Amino acid sequence: MKVRLFLLPLLIAATLFAQGPRGGFGRDPNAAPPTAAEIIAREVQMLTRFLTLDAGQQATATTALTNAQAQVALNAATLKTDRGLLVDAIKGNQLGSIDTLTSTIANLQGQNDAIRAKAAAAIYASLTADQKTKLGNGLGPLLGGGGPGRGRRF
Repeated sequence: MKVRLFLLPLLIAATLFAQGPRGGFGRDPNAAPPTAAEIIAREVQMLTRFLTLDAGQQATATTALTNAQAQVALNAATLKTDRGLLVDAIKGNQLGSIDTLTSTIANLQGQNDAIRAKAAAAIYASLTADQKTKLGNGLGPLLGGGGPGRGRRF
């Protein structure tokens, strides 16, 4: 019995000390988040691996995603401000403001969705018939996803 009481805290302590100095999953919590260019490069790399894009298709994808990111960035500040105002309107029970702000937010989000869809269309147009067959009906990889989740991150 005494051995168990001694071993349990020892195992717990060993487990705690075995953790690395970084945050979870080996990520450095102090590292800067990836830039838009790095995110785009990763997406093009993922598409290249999945669809075997050639150099011209990679250039098309990079251009389409870069242009989309720049256009989405124009709406980002307004969306952030409007979402903050929406929180304030909810807390202040300002029902008229809530309707106006949610309509504005929905309009901006719709613009962002259209921008991303146009980028996906430009990439899709550059694909060969075999690549389109491999992609199938799911356009997730072209829209920054590929499955369930948050989708594009810019």
